Formats: sequence, C-alpha cells, structure tokens
Amino acid sequence: MVKQVQAECLVITSEECAELIKECMKILRFGLDDKKQENLISELGDVQCMIKLTCNHFNLDIDKISEASDNKYNKLRKWSNLIDG
Repeated sequence: MVKQVQAECLVITSEECAELIKECMKILRFGLDDKKQENLISELGDVQCMIKLTCNHFNLDIDKISEASDNKYNKLRKWSNLIDG
C-alpha cells in the first residue's frame, strides 16, 4: 500500500504527463510558435521536477533511471530517425 504522500506524488506526476501530452498534441495540430514553445518547455520542466520527486518519495535510484534513459536513447538510435549516427 502506498502512503498518502506517495499517492499524491503519483497523481501529480500523472497530471503533469497529461499536460505535456496536451502541449505535444497542440504543436502537432497547430504548429510551433513562440507561445507553444514556451508552454512545451514549462511542461517538460514540470515532468522533470516530478521525476525527481517520485524518485525521492519512492526511494528510487536516479542512476538507474539515467541508465534506463540511456537504454531508451540507444534503442531510438537504432529504430528511429531521431538520432543521427
């Protein structure tokens, strides 16, 4: 069972991820302008903050998350066009 503060952390993290998704979809639908870029930066920052707080509240190893991020990067290098080389 999760503690109340952990549940709150997961709720806010989920909400922030949803807000990031919303901004991404707006850019896909309407294009990128200065305001949408500003909103995208803000939402990415909010998600990054919640990743740190989730690590703290669930005693997660940030180095393992960084390793998982590197693994995803390498998969994308192989299977997508996002990364050159």
